[in-house]
Amino acid sequence: MSSIELVNVSTPFCLKEVNLKVNDGERLVLLGPTGAGKTTILNVIAGLTGYQGSVRIDGQPVDHLRVQERKVGYLFQDLCLFPHMTVFRNVAFALDRGSADKKEIEHRVREMLTLLGIEHLYDRYPKNLSGGEKQRTALARALVAEPRILLFDEPLNSLDNHTAKNLIMEVHYLLERLAITTICVTHSFYEAEKLANKLAVVEDGRIEQIGTVEDIFFNPTENVREFIGAPNILECDDSYPINHGLRMVHYGDISLVMSDEGFDVKRIAVLPEDIYLAADKPSGVDINSVKGVLLDYAESPFFTECTVEVGAKTLFVKLPRAAFSAMHLHAGQPVWLLFNLRKLRITACTQFVERERYAG
Repeated sequence: MSSIELVNVSTPFCLKEVNLKVNDGERLVLLGPTGAGKTTILNVIAGLTGYQGSVRIDGQPVDHLRVQERKVGYLFQDLCLFPHMTVFRNVAFALDRGSADKKEIEHRVREMLTLLGIEHLYDRYPKNLSGGEKQRTALARALVAEPRILLFDEPLNSLDNHTAKNLIMEVHYLLERLAITTICVTHSFYEAEKLANKLAVVEDGRIEQIGTVEDIFFNPTENVREFIGAPNILECDDSYPINHGLRMVHYGDISLVMSDEGFDVKRIAVLPEDIYLAADKPSGVDINSVKGVLLDYAESPFFTECTVEVGAKTLFVKLPRAAFSAMHLHAGQPVWLLFNLRKLRITACTQFVERERYAG
């Protein structure tokens, strides 16, 4: 494991005196819009682009070291697999220029392929691999040389949602097992939550905010709020256990049922796009749906942002414009809200938990 630090790092037309520290074994995710400078930060760390300032690994400057001397593993967005090489040769390529002999290379490559569950693919070529298999091959190549730091650039961007969700959990467990210091770039807050124990939001070549997932989600700066979306924050009136391992939570006239984790729920945060809105009560739904009144709405080219009043509380809901138009809703009309508990974030004092399943 290694720590890494950027000190007053700037690049032409992009980074502006970036200061950033990632401790041993931490998994930092760089989150931000396109063009913010996320990938440039990775390239600076890897030594692939010129910069002013200093990059330090374990407290020692590496600015004078060549790319291969920095011992940084890099999983590029386009993977960069060699089409004329088998899976085995692609992974072994990271070792061929080292001092290891052929038997040692073969042992280490097969060990890494086994760790990633692709040992049966060793003689296949990239054109015969699925998207997930290509990702695992590229990850094996990045890890086989035992880097001090691992860099990911949009690792799941080219995958379908199902494959991406499965692979992100595998990567999460792998990184925890290896305890390697990792910096990952993504646009997705979902990916960031799954991979990170620290987030840094990059905006216009600067670090806009850095902290835990809870810090960023519950207390975002104004710029970060605009990027991730302003969540609805529900300051819960009370919560108490009910039967079958469930807990009832009250927020004004809103009552939600969720799994009982053994502590009082103090706050709930939910993004506007994670609340389902309907003109009529969804059939078969008896819990976690509430009736409100559509106060107002504003349309953009792709989405409609709604303001809904539930009792004395106001909530914000965001849904595709076509879906809103199909319901023919107007201000002052009753509507129903259904909460997706898989998307709720809760706090209990200083504890942070994300709901991973529907309660009940």
